[in-house]
Amino acid sequence: MTTIYWGVDTCYSPQGIRADAPISILQKLFHERISKNLVEEINYNRCPAFAEELMNVYGIKSYHDYTLQFGKDNITSPDYTQEFYDKHFNIRSLKGNLFDWYQNFYFFTEEFSLEMSQLPAYMEDNSIVNNTIMVPGKIDIGKYFRGLQFAFHMKHNCNEIIFNRKEIYFYVKFHTKKKLRFKQFLWTPEISAMNNMMMSAKHGKYDFMNLDYYYNIFDRFNFKKKILKNIKENLCKEVKK
Repeated sequence: MTTIYWGVDTCYSPQGIRADAPISILQKLFHERISKNLVEEINYNRCPAFAEELMNVYGIKSYHDYTLQFGKDNITSPDYTQEFYDKHFNIRSLKGNLFDWYQNFYFFTEEFSLEMSQLPAYMEDNSIVNNTIMVPGKIDIGKYFRGLQFAFHMKHNCNEIIFNRKEIYFYVKFHTKKKLRFKQFLWTPEISAMNNMMMSAKHGKYDFMNLDYYYNIFDRFNFKKKILKNIKENLCKEVKK
């Protein structure tokens, strides 16, 4: 059994305190699509190639309800304030059609090495999945502590996307065959300070560094031990299912 600690940067976005725990996509599909009366017709759950591909794949829901409307030369929202818009949405390139949605989910483990991919929610059917092209990525959450943002391109002829707190908008895949146990932690200013220091290593330079470069910095300053100590001191109560 491998423990995955997860949390949201509530110093940046206090509403993250209502974030839902990661949802097993295999269990979700069995519940929603492969019902007992359809099991003979929809039986891809019996295929080992399918089961192994979705092993330890989890869905992440937005903890905000938010609409973005895309015009020819500007992007607006009818929801909340300009301050909220500026804090949670970023236009990386209007010409390049590239944007960021910030909710800052974090996953971490005591394991020496455990790679985790951030992937499009390709088994879902909702506004975000149907109208965006998510930029994927992979990090080792045993060697690095880094938040996940949702970077995306808009699909052609789309002028609106809706983040819904009831819907999954991206997946995380943990590259292990071990069973996983998730434990939520409360974000603290101490974690923020260490995280900000680590992230600052990316700024103020022109050359490109690979992930091993950042893994080595993380290891050299013993951030893993310090962050794990803070996480364990601020674990949330487990929710009974």
